[in-house]
Amino acid sequence: MISCHSSTRGASVGATLPHRFTSVGIALFACLLTAGCSGLDFRQAKVVDLAYDDAEQATRIDVRFSVVDRDGLPVNDLTPGDFGIWEDGVRATSESFTVTTGEVLPVGITVLLDNSKSMYDADSEDGGGNAVVEVKRMAREFVSSLDDPDLYDFRFYRFASDLSEIGSVEEVLDAYAPDSESRGERWTALYHAVVESLERHPDNIIVVFSDGADNYSQNRGGVDLREVVSRLRESRTPVFAIGSANCKHEYDRQGISGAKALRRLCRFGALRLATDPYALGNLLSDIHDQVRVVYTLSYYSPNLAGDHALRIRVNSNGLRGKSQQLLFSSDGPSELSPE
Repeated sequence: MISCHSSTRGASVGATLPHRFTSVGIALFACLLTAGCSGLDFRQAKVVDLAYDDAEQATRIDVRFSVVDRDGLPVNDLTPGDFGIWEDGVRATSESFTVTTGEVLPVGITVLLDNSKSMYDADSEDGGGNAVVEVKRMAREFVSSLDDPDLYDFRFYRFASDLSEIGSVEEVLDAYAPDSESRGERWTALYHAVVESLERHPDNIIVVFSDGADNYSQNRGGVDLREVVSRLRESRTPVFAIGSANCKHEYDRQGISGAKALRRLCRFGALRLATDPYALGNLLSDIHDQVRVVYTLSYYSPNLAGDHALRIRVNSNGLRGKSQQLLFSSDGPSELSPE
């Protein structure tokens, strides 16, 4: 019997179009200043199949994963020669594994819509309503432009003092209705909404439509901007934001402007302002760049008994990375099944 488990950390996978290293020159310069240059990160590496191969008289282990660069962008053009595999700390020969690509998985997208009172009180840039109406229009166009369930998987939330899941953008009201369940509230917990969505959907990227104000997250677990940014940096979660026209005039309880707060949240993404006529087109391009290739590495292990550990390494264009340990156990040619 063969069984396996891995010490993975979650992340999305998917994509067909190659993503080239846009910061190779900077990364290579950084390598000269440091003892070991990393810069590549494995996402969702896991053993998906194990079998005793009669023809090879070996244990075959199939591992699936994607790879991102230091900015969290997918690296979709790696070749078999870029990979190496180590079993129990010993490098395996190149003929003991193969690498295939081509599969894509949907990009998970969590959409956060700010329906706090400050959004209803602010005018839209075009004068056609309030800021909620403006961001709803942009969110509607954003979602309809990515209407491909094979590539994109959406979850929708509105937030003011708390976070509530909704079925679509249309469930956010156009006008302030104080007696409605979906009313705009005086209190805004933007930082709490981002952390909560990260916990609910850790593999998703986050798209926020907001003015960046926050005056209530301290009552939702005490989270502040610094903590949110730290969490996003640790997980390398891309956040993309459309800042409403009033974001430069809203603040959090530490006096940080809404525009500055949104920009800091977007460390692995980008902030676009609703006043920018190219904001939506650039956002769509940003999301398209998040589609990831799924790599499948098939390794033939000569070990037919006992517990063993695999680690995959990648080295491409001067950038390196390694997976977490992938553990498996085998008792030889019998009926095999992963845990």
